[in-house]
Amino acid sequence: MKHLSLLLLLIGGIGISTYAQFRGPIDPPTILKENFERDFPDASSSNATWWEETNHYVVTFMQNSYSMRGFYSRTGKWVYTEIKVPHSLLKQKLFQHLDKNYPGFSIQESILHDEKGNNFYQIHINWRGGPVKLQFQEDGTFIKKMN
Repeated sequence: MKHLSLLLLLIGGIGISTYAQFRGPIDPPTILKENFERDFPDASSSNATWWEETNHYVVTFMQNSYSMRGFYSRTGKWVYTEIKVPHSLLKQKLFQHLDKNYPGFSIQESILHDEKGNNFYQIHINWRGGPVKLQFQEDGTFIKKMN
């Protein structure tokens, strides 16, 4: 019984922790809507979905046929954007690194991280049966393995 109580307490703590990190979808404060419309004038705010994380507000939306996520500070300032990009837009140098260091890989997702003064690709691959996250500069130069 003692072990069961401890297990239930642990599971409850994980549930509370997860809830504290993600709450949504939400109706964001007006300043966020205004800043989003200013920052992404070609995106449809009617199709945008907002949620709240511990340190950010996040909006998912489509713009120019790309799936995007915008991250805003608690004060409503844009922090960065993640853009899902087709693999065909990635540089040959990036593929050369993957072929050499991760033979037999398959790309699961490619994201352009757009942040003022800090743009990079985040590439999620499947290699040897498991997920691997990698960062590359925009020109395809390898930066680091993320996990």
